[in-house]
Amino acid sequence: MLSPSTLDDQPSAERPQADGSLLLTGPLRGPVWAVTTAVSPAGQVVIAAGDSKGTVTWWDAVSGELLCDARTRDKSVVRSIITVVLPGPRIGFVTATSLGAQLWEWDEDGPVRPGRTFLSKSGVWSVAALRVSESRTLLFTGEDDGQIHRWDLTTGEPVGEPFGDFEGAVRAMIAVAQIDGEPTLLAGGDDGTVRRFHAETSRQTAPTLPSVGGAVWALTVAEPVAGATNVVSAGNNGVLTRWDESGALAGPPIVVGPGSLSSVVTVDLRDRGPALICGGTDGRLSCWDARTGEPVGRPEPASGRGVFSLAAVPLADDHLKLAAGTDGGVIVAPMAWTSQPRLSAPAQVDSTRGPDR
Repeated sequence: MLSPSTLDDQPSAERPQADGSLLLTGPLRGPVWAVTTAVSPAGQVVIAAGDSKGTVTWWDAVSGELLCDARTRDKSVVRSIITVVLPGPRIGFVTATSLGAQLWEWDEDGPVRPGRTFLSKSGVWSVAALRVSESRTLLFTGEDDGQIHRWDLTTGEPVGEPFGDFEGAVRAMIAVAQIDGEPTLLAGGDDGTVRRFHAETSRQTAPTLPSVGGAVWALTVAEPVAGATNVVSAGNNGVLTRWDESGALAGPPIVVGPGSLSSVVTVDLRDRGPALICGGTDGRLSCWDARTGEPVGRPEPASGRGVFSLAAVPLADDHLKLAAGTDGGVIVAPMAWTSQPRLSAPAQVDSTRGPDR
């Protein structure tokens, strides 16, 4: 894992380290609060990231080549970004900003094309999507006013009424095909709660879960036992909280350390099973056993400027790297805790609660 304290000392796409680490910069400016990865129908692994000035970039995850970049309408902080499946099949990306959400259509033969927009009166902090049929994908936008809106991704039309009623912004969301047999949306907010909804009806399907970690800035899911699913939140006071499907705490909170946690992803370590990797404002990445809550190895310094977003990068032969958004760039580095990890579950990486500047 990389451990230099300044971007100037870190390897670039043109100067990769011997271990294959890259630093992706290009047009990125300020903290990178949003990063995601995707595999195109042709097999190309793509990293997409958004910065604090409204710039969205797309990179080849293997070579570090800058594929294209674009600007959002409001040219402010890109708060989060996710990958979506489009008809074709094709892939697309959805960004969240102070004006709303926007779809970007990926075309391997040309640049990314801006698609439809999903406007918001209060601003969108987090986005999630779930394909509910061959022809329909639902998009969810978590907004500053504590409401969640549902949209038909293809038509751009709203679906049903807003729901959620969080006290404060909806900072993190993740959509899961099935939890307890139901298509599920998980959402976490500034009020320190996590709530579970039926993705198609918006009905809350479990009691509201209070996060030990304070305001919820990121969510993921893990499957530590066959057939069971744990919900994991990352909080702004440096604590990971785990719940089982019934809503009961799945072990004591994991106290990661100083600094706020901005991101968490789930991976499956071949020698240990499911693990949680998290990053935060102290610039370190740490790994934790998802079943026991025990640390795996030691924390690894990634950037002296902080880690603001995190995504797993799936490569050939089930290998993974990590893409960590920092100040002015994205660090792409091999896993430090095992040589042959595999991606286990998706993660919704959200931004911090700071104002757009």
